[in-house]
Amino acid sequence: MSEFIKFTPELLNGQNISILREIGRQLGVKSSSSKPKEELILSILQIQEGSLEPVAPSKRGAPAKNVDVSAFYLRDWVSEEPSDEVLYIPNIVKDVLIFRDDNVIESEGVVRLVYPEQYGFILFDMSKRTDKDVFITKQNVCANNLKDGDLVKCTSKLGQNGCLYLDKIISVNGSDKLPDKDRISINDLPAVYPDKKIPLYDGDYKNKGVRIVDLFTPIGYGQRVAIIGERFTGKKTLVKDIALSIKNNVQDAIVYTILLGESPELISDFKKELGDVLVATSFNQDHEDHIKAFTTVCSRVKRLAEAGKNVVLAVGSLSNLFVNSINSDNAIKENEKVVSLIKKAFISAKNIENGGSLTIIVGIDKKDFIKYESEFAPLINCDIILSKELASKRVFPAIDLVSSFTERDNVLSQKNDYVSANSVRKAIVDGKIDLGDAILEY
Repeated sequence: MSEFIKFTPELLNGQNISILREIGRQLGVKSSSSKPKEELILSILQIQEGSLEPVAPSKRGAPAKNVDVSAFYLRDWVSEEPSDEVLYIPNIVKDVLIFRDDNVIESEGVVRLVYPEQYGFILFDMSKRTDKDVFITKQNVCANNLKDGDLVKCTSKLGQNGCLYLDKIISVNGSDKLPDKDRISINDLPAVYPDKKIPLYDGDYKNKGVRIVDLFTPIGYGQRVAIIGERFTGKKTLVKDIALSIKNNVQDAIVYTILLGESPELISDFKKELGDVLVATSFNQDHEDHIKAFTTVCSRVKRLAEAGKNVVLAVGSLSNLFVNSINSDNAIKENEKVVSLIKKAFISAKNIENGGSLTIIVGIDKKDFIKYESEFAPLINCDIILSKELASKRVFPAIDLVSSFTERDNVLSQKNDYVSANSVRKAIVDGKIDLGDAILEY
């Protein structure tokens, strides 16, 4: 059995009764499941002090509930391999913890708050929980005017339970000054139509997909782009190529790329080319992990856009956010939550008047788009449609040049490119050029 930290009355008094009963059961408190809270706390303290003998656990009665109290286990300073599953107890207050020593640890990460309580964590890795995450109390959040998505550099201390706790904030979003208490949200900033094209230069256009997108469906700063296609039509590859082109060639844009619930080999492939701009969750992680990663990265790019930066958020595929395995009430409610999150992300993407911009480029399966078309279609101003027929013939990129369209593309494209693209579309519609041949020529 694991050894517990040294408890104090204040620390125990702040815990839920179910947690106290499990601690008492493991320590050997007699009848821990039926004792009142005050008596249970006293018994735990007495057993740790040695003034009360623990009793052997009884096998009678109903089985004990599965309550995780691992956050209260004593850990060595040099811990074991970091675990993906770290339990955080929100009501462990820093003031009543005894820290292992006076050493401070420098940390940096992105803020994720837990609502409605408004405590939170400074996440070392936006895709999962780790032992390097720093716990921040509601008082920390309010005193430092923190919001979801802020990049915080700080010092932290290791508590008895092995969790890191905020010690001192060094900088927020690269500034040693605290954010304004009343800073304006991106949703309240005035928007204008995308009026400047993101140049998807790929050297001399060696990447055919990037070239075709640049000519036929130009992407402007603040665009809301959906790449729609069936399975194996190249959605994720096209997202990767566009994100990589922007990362390598556009100096005034910050790129974040997300993969949600994908295979390890796909993540490795993206990581080799995209490096640190990639945030990914694997298919062996929980569904909630995909949701948290998506919302955390969305919050981060919003904060950057509010600060006047040009930011591009590229999502390999949104479809893994949906629960498709069972048609139950829980699945329906979960999918409604996902639709709401995606809509919020699209609504935030805009070209900010006299400021920065947030561009969003997402891949989504055709069946999911059709199912929620009434929700998504009004928000999207650039459709890139992929053709299953072309993909079946192994013609890539399998972009349907006729159906794909960017709103106000005449503003974004140079006149010669605009005229040429429309001439090709007309020739395809008139049957003078085959769609597959047109793509192969480019």
